[in-house]
Amino acid sequence: MKRFVWELEVLTPVHIGSGGQWTSFDYVYEQRERLLRVVDLDKLLAQPRISAEDLARHYEHRGFQIAQYLRDRGISPAHVERYHLPCSHDPGNAPIRIFVKTPFDSPFVAASAVKGLVRTAVLWQLLQENPAASQRALDYLRSLPGQRERLKREAVGGPIERQTLGPDPNTDVMRAVQLEDSAELPLESLEIFEVGSYLVNAQGKLERDRRLTNWVEALRPGTRVQLLGRFDNFLFGDLARELGFQPKERYVTPKGILEALRSFTGSLVESEVGFYRRHGLAEVADRLQALANDGTLLCLGWGGGWSSKTVTRALLQRADFDFMALRRALRLGQSRSRRDFYHEIFPKSRRLVASPKLMPLGWVCVREV
Repeated sequence: MKRFVWELEVLTPVHIGSGGQWTSFDYVYEQRERLLRVVDLDKLLAQPRISAEDLARHYEHRGFQIAQYLRDRGISPAHVERYHLPCSHDPGNAPIRIFVKTPFDSPFVAASAVKGLVRTAVLWQLLQENPAASQRALDYLRSLPGQRERLKREAVGGPIERQTLGPDPNTDVMRAVQLEDSAELPLESLEIFEVGSYLVNAQGKLERDRRLTNWVEALRPGTRVQLLGRFDNFLFGDLARELGFQPKERYVTPKGILEALRSFTGSLVESEVGFYRRHGLAEVADRLQALANDGTLLCLGWGGGWSSKTVTRALLQRADFDFMALRRALRLGQSRSRRDFYHEIFPKSRRLVASPKLMPLGWVCVREV
């Protein structure tokens, strides 16, 4: 078992979600301090002027806001907060996506988020360098439009993974790679960011749709965190030869994984930079291009979009791949207002951090320590 250590440096805000969100029931925004305070219910109920019955009655009212409730009772939000985070301007009671934390409100980088990206990158590299695997994946994708049953998008990639990485968990070559969650990070690593959704309009320009604004807790640029990993070289020795992992060993060593990440994210950066330039956001293209000079990149967590989480781009240059037929079969990018209409650009939307400057989400530099 070989151990390795990666250091991740956050380049643009990274949101790894817990699945929960704060609402106007949970937080108060203080304009003067530019802080968002999350209210601790236990601390609130411990206040002498508060009763559980009174609070429950108010919770039932439509449009309830904890900020107004505290003001009416002369209670400072700072006295009943669970924690607070910087926030440049008022979210206006919009929901805020919560970053994953320990039970003691310490954020951390979940290994599963990184392992998923590593798995995608290794699959990408195997398809790029193995014509037979690439052809099998293409044949499978070409067969999907002819199927009559309703296809589940989230399950479509499974057969390609099983064909290429291994048919089951015991014979999946990625079992040789183990990553641990990061150590706990200080709350000061987080900040609240406004995230805008930008769609390609009729003039071919990216334009913000204000109806689709999100607010997220995210790791701040400049944050550094270490991930510990293990590579199980026993699985590639003579005693484990029946697994058949030997031909794939170089792809899943620590060095091989970094090479796969460089290949996958390098292609992704090139594609995204071109997209932003074609559709009128040269400033974002320039910032993303500049990030590529920092070393090996990851696009981590929520907001990176479809392109950062699939390997389909590896097959788009094939003349015999009808991507539009696949999109129709999976209903990828189907118009919400025009039934059975599919825009030629896919994906045609991007999520971008709105301030202090426009930038893409989730970009991290990874280095072996």
